[in-house]
Amino acid sequence: MGRFDVVFSTRDFQNHLVVGDVVIQPERYRVSVIGGCQEAELSVRGSKLALFDLFNILRCPIEIFYDGIPVWWGYVNEVSVCFGAYTIGLTLNGMANRVAVTYSLITVNEQGETELGQRATTEWAENTDSIAAYGVMELMVSAGGMNESQANNARNIILNNFSKPLSHVELNTGMKPNTGKIIARGWWHTLDWKYYAQSQTTSADNAVVLSEIIANGQYITGVTRNVTSGISGGRYRDGSLTIKEEAERLMKMGTTNGRRMLAYVTRERNVVIYEEKSLQVFTYNYHDFTISSDGKVRDQFGSELAVFKCPVGVCILSDAYTLQIDSARINDPRVVFIEEAEYNLEMGYLPVARGQISPWDVIQRITG
Repeated sequence: MGRFDVVFSTRDFQNHLVVGDVVIQPERYRVSVIGGCQEAELSVRGSKLALFDLFNILRCPIEIFYDGIPVWWGYVNEVSVCFGAYTIGLTLNGMANRVAVTYSLITVNEQGETELGQRATTEWAENTDSIAAYGVMELMVSAGGMNESQANNARNIILNNFSKPLSHVELNTGMKPNTGKIIARGWWHTLDWKYYAQSQTTSADNAVVLSEIIANGQYITGVTRNVTSGISGGRYRDGSLTIKEEAERLMKMGTTNGRRMLAYVTRERNVVIYEEKSLQVFTYNYHDFTISSDGKVRDQFGSELAVFKCPVGVCILSDAYTLQIDSARINDPRVVFIEEAEYNLEMGYLPVARGQISPWDVIQRITG
């Protein structure tokens, strides 16, 4: 087995970051056709002081290498450390450093009666220190009836309580003392940190609109569009959904070929948009990789493919390829679309076909 290396960078992406005297080992990482790198889990061990210092690397870029080959990239989303009887941690999940509240405006009429008026929205309030450290994390909260003063106060309370990484404390559930865990997420997830509004009412191809939406991600350096959807859509957006939500909606609408638009984020944080391959074309020249009955994974040229790269896309079950299938009556079971894949240090390559439950999701459900 080869060697894993983990490289951190400063939050401004300018320099490599040297962490304390700790040993870091990737345990698993996941890749998807929607966004590319998704999540990674790494175990850590070291002195109490060195482990505690890991809380300072939240939102720092992280890259995982296998024998010098980059296999996963993203940012540090959560750090947990075990100090014996308990485990403490900090996470970016749930953070909000730019907050507004929408509410039903309560007014008092001339007769002194309370009336419930139209929906109103407070001005945005933000924590500039938090934004400088972790990036913009917006939250629009929908509330019930209240006056302007109450809405502003509710907004300020939310900002005060959620503008820093959120802490959690648990009784030790099996982790060894002086060990910890790092959870990282891919850059695609940061598209969920900001809402997207567009006042233009013009129309364009959905793939063009998708490119324009994604380009507003705060950590996205560029967008490469390798597809035309053939479907025209409006640019206008009211700002009620995040960039990620808007993008994934358009991707599901797909193209006139009846296939989705997919995307991945490169190491340089450039987003590449492309069209999903057809499962109806099952020649050896139109797939991403093959899996044989002995578990070997090979590229479209027949060369063995390193499974630590977590290949995803159209896969052919090569040993069943000589079977005769009436493609006019049934789908070809030898051609599988791998929606996502996980590389697990213990179990190896775990591909997940479209429509199946991810083992990662199962673990999340079991552990809560």
